[in-house]
Amino acid sequence: MRRAWLHAFIYGWFEVTKWAAAVLAALLSASRSVIPASWPSLAETIVLWVREFAGWPLFACVVYSAVAFGVSARLKPPRTWKAIHDCLDDLQDYFFKGVEGPVHNHRVTLFKWKRWTWNVFAWSARKKLWPWSGWLVPVGRSGHTMQHSWTRLPASPKNPDSAEGIAGRVWASNETVVVNGLPDLHGNPTKQDIEKYAAASFASEEWIEQRLEKGSRCARSFCGMPVEVNNNLWGVIVIDSQIEELPDSSELRRAYGLYGRLLGNMLQGI
Repeated sequence: MRRAWLHAFIYGWFEVTKWAAAVLAALLSASRSVIPASWPSLAETIVLWVREFAGWPLFACVVYSAVAFGVSARLKPPRTWKAIHDCLDDLQDYFFKGVEGPVHNHRVTLFKWKRWTWNVFAWSARKKLWPWSGWLVPVGRSGHTMQHSWTRLPASPKNPDSAEGIAGRVWASNETVVVNGLPDLHGNPTKQDIEKYAAASFASEEWIEQRLEKGSRCARSFCGMPVEVNNNLWGVIVIDSQIEELPDSSELRRAYGLYGRLLGNMLQGI
């Protein structure tokens, strides 16, 4: 997922430098015009010297300024991502208000579908897939813990049956998917428990075993819902919890409907 501090730094860098490059380009362009006769000789000498070497720097400044404007627009301001995170927190509070246990036992994760992933560990572990195969990438999660994830779920538009996980199944079907009563894998799960869990959560047994080896928690209930932006499938929201059964799916849809339009508006252009 995004690292907030890195996103803020990169966004701030391009926000400042795009205007600096634009101003410098304007000055370099102005140096190529006629020099007023009233200017002191020293100023004329400097302008003539700048004019002699202004060609490539002017071109570079124009190109960089255009790229920087595009990148900063694409990244969106940190306040936009904070609003998205606050929305995920609100969903978490709504779904699990009054439920006992640590808040990190109940999560709301936002996945975005991307054509490419540069995560070598994701596609190298799946020998028949490539970086450009299509992936669901987590870009936001409720709470303040477990904010960094290397999870990448295959979601190929050419082979939707190969989509993995609850998020993959939601993306492939474009429908809400609810799974309850998964086996408790904490402790010493049996082979049958892992097989049952993998089949019900649309994941491979190998992937489940790798999570257990790393000490990662395996939720016991899931609800995944498609996220649309401008009437197009943008990604997926997945609710997962350590409780055995989530609230009724119709209640989950109703709750998501309260925030879905707001979230869709915030995700435009992201």
